[in-house]
Amino acid sequence: MKDLITFLAVFGVAISLILIFLLFKEKKRELDKNILIVIFSFIFFTCVSVYSDLHGLEKLLYISALFDGILFWVLGPLMFLYVKSIFFDNKNLVLKNIYHFLPSIFLPLFDLLFFMFEADAEYLKFIKSYQLLVLFIRDMYFSIYIIFSIKLFLKLKKTLNKKLNISLEGYNWILKLLIGILVFPSIDILMRTLELFGFHLELYSGQLTFVAIIIFLTYFGYYSINEARFLIPSFLIEDDKKTNYVFSEDEASVIEQKIKEILENEKMFLDENLTLKKLSDNLQISEKKLSMFLNTHLNTKFADYINFYRVEAVKEKLKSEDYDKLTLLAISEECGFNSKASFYRIFKKHTGISPAQYKKKH
Repeated sequence: MKDLITFLAVFGVAISLILIFLLFKEKKRELDKNILIVIFSFIFFTCVSVYSDLHGLEKLLYISALFDGILFWVLGPLMFLYVKSIFFDNKNLVLKNIYHFLPSIFLPLFDLLFFMFEADAEYLKFIKSYQLLVLFIRDMYFSIYIIFSIKLFLKLKKTLNKKLNISLEGYNWILKLLIGILVFPSIDILMRTLELFGFHLELYSGQLTFVAIIIFLTYFGYYSINEARFLIPSFLIEDDKKTNYVFSEDEASVIEQKIKEILENEKMFLDENLTLKKLSDNLQISEKKLSMFLNTHLNTKFADYINFYRVEAVKEKLKSEDYDKLTLLAISEECGFNSKASFYRIFKKHTGISPAQYKKKH
């Protein structure tokens, strides 16, 4: 088992360093990428700590052990903050959520005291008697934040689908990851409970948890490193106690004309990263007002409205002999679609047939 843990520790160090290096190489790092650097750094020091402990490297262990002890106090809040950072563009997001990390500052002092001094010292006996309770609180604390993160993701997914007809299927890896890492505290609680009832196992909870951490690192690193932010206006997740705009005929006519001018003349829909905010900024009205105009006056949603123009652009190109040499995917990308799956799904929704069938007919 020692050889396996050693291999995983070295593997974890290498993967962590590669991921951190790739993130630092990015010219413009947003908050979500900075959070990833912090998460991967903590896992890096955890791997170093495990390796040092196995091979008796005391000096290295002293440096890395504190990060190892804090990992489960910070990982839950960090994952919660990571989910928020992907979907919300808030410069004060960290400051507004800093209180979530207070336990990670104070409670790990227990671990530090045990590590730096003899655990049977007289003044530590009281703390020692409550060590298992502290570990249980840590596991519950971690679990609660992961559950908060899952609830937030599901709320965003439901809201975007309902109000903007936008699917977050491409981000489902986050949901799978969050559900998967609930295994961390589950392993710890189960193993410690068995130990309390006198079951002496060859494996201890830390080893199994460490294996789970390496799996988490590999999965998380693979998906998150190139993940783009999907920023949404904050008002979309507010309760429906909102101001209803009443548009006069003249105002509605002006807004509609401006939208058509931007989309038909400037062809802003060709931007695959076009958002409600970008369009509202161009129109010089608020996101909320634009969203309500589309919903109430045009009886449509932002995504449907933009995709209508994109589908029409694809149809024109499919009819033209100038685009015969281009693949359907290349044509879709020219018209603002950013994935093959969404293009086929949206095209069929608007036309009733697939792009290939449409091309054959025309």
